[in-house]
Amino acid sequence: MGTSGNCSSGRFGVLYDHFPMVSSYLATIFCGDVVAQENRATKTQGLTEKLALNKKIDSKGPTKRINHPMYGSRFWFHPAFTAATGALITYLMLSRNLETKLVKQKGYPNAWSLTIHLRFKDTESRREFMKHWAPLARYVRDAEPFCLLFEAIQSDKDPLLLIVDERYIDKNVYVEKHRSSAAFHAFRPYMQNKQDEGKVEVVGESGTGISLDSI
Repeated sequence: MGTSGNCSSGRFGVLYDHFPMVSSYLATIFCGDVVAQENRATKTQGLTEKLALNKKIDSKGPTKRINHPMYGSRFWFHPAFTAATGALITYLMLSRNLETKLVKQKGYPNAWSLTIHLRFKDTESRREFMKHWAPLARYVRDAEPFCLLFEAIQSDKDPLLLIVDERYIDKNVYVEKHRSSAAFHAFRPYMQNKQDEGKVEVVGESGTGISLDSI
C-alpha cells in the first residue's frame, strides 16, 4: 500500500509531529505494523532527546522556566499569579451571572416605565431633537444609576417616528431625582417649545412592571 518513506514523511509525517498516537494508528491501518513501529521508535527517540535538551527548570524560588519541547516557546509559571488570575476570572463570571439573575429572574418588582411616541413634522425637526436629547441621555447614563433603561428607538415603519423608552427602579426616583436634575431642566423647555410650534406630536404611556412572582 505504499513505502515506509511515503507513509511517514509524506502522508503522516506532519501529523505525527503533533499527534504521534493518532499517526501511529493511521500508519498501522494504511501502511502496516512495520512502518508504524518505525515511526513510533523514531519519533519517541527524537522527542526524548528534545525534552532532555530543551526542558530547563530554574531551581531559584517557585518560578519555573520551561522550554516547550514541541513549540520551543518559553512559558512562565508562578503559583501566586496563577491563583490570582483564576480568582479574578471566577469573580467576574460570578458577578455577571449574579447581575443577570437579578435582572432577568427577580427583576425590580416596582420598576416604573415610561414610553413616549414622538411623531415629527419633518426630518429636520427629528434631527434637531436628537441633538438636544443626546446630552440628557448621556447624563442619565453617567449620573443616574437608578435608571434601568433610557433609549430612543427609530421606527422601522415611519422615519418621522421616534419611540423613547425609560425605565426606573420606581416612580419616586423618576419624579424626585430625574425630573429635578439640571439636565432635565435644560431639555424640558426646548421640548415644550417644539410641541407649541407644532413640530412634534407627543403621546406617552407609563406604568409599573408586573413581576413574574405575582402571577
